[in-house]
Amino acid sequence: MARRAYLSRLIVLLLILAALSSCNDSNPDEGLEQQLAAVTAERDSANDQLVAITAERDAFEVELASLAGRYDKTMEVKTAIRAILDSPADFGSEDEVTDLLATYATPTAQMADDVFGAIGMREAWYRTLYGDQMDATIKVWHQWVAADGSQSGSIWVWEGLNQAGNEFELIGVALDTHDVDGLVEHELVIYPYSHAYVWGAVVGAGT
Repeated sequence: MARRAYLSRLIVLLLILAALSSCNDSNPDEGLEQQLAAVTAERDSANDQLVAITAERDAFEVELASLAGRYDKTMEVKTAIRAILDSPADFGSEDEVTDLLATYATPTAQMADDVFGAIGMREAWYRTLYGDQMDATIKVWHQWVAADGSQSGSIWVWEGLNQAGNEFELIGVALDTHDVDGLVEHELVIYPYSHAYVWGAVVGAGT
């Protein structure tokens, strides 16, 4: 019995020593270092996300500012053209008026008339106001500009003396596209009449 008790105490003592040895072998700092590395990685990831979000915000603000500037420029162009077309005589001679109108369009801009075809903007404005015996004005009833300034439109009345010297009056719609500076790049002109009626109004008996 004494021998068994001795062996039991010896086994317990060995187990205690083994446990103590295991505790001494572990490094408490190692766990802390791992936690610190994990927290640092999370912080770096959050910083990267913040940088990306900030860059997206800055790009969006730049785009908004650009769109707002383009809208304002397009409005200025539309307002200037409208003033000239309402009363061309107030802006000088035929050449002076058409030259001035041309400054509000790009060099390659064209007016695409649904009846008369497509030609350069300066020539189109000249023919609209002065071509042959034409002595006309365009009175704008209503105009609008897209929120981003890239497009605009207007409803107007084209009236006066036509190419044959006869009185005429036509309602029409113009749809324009604009560059980043608000200048007209292209204009589509359409009418709520047949081609024959428009042709007769402009070059024939009038309306």
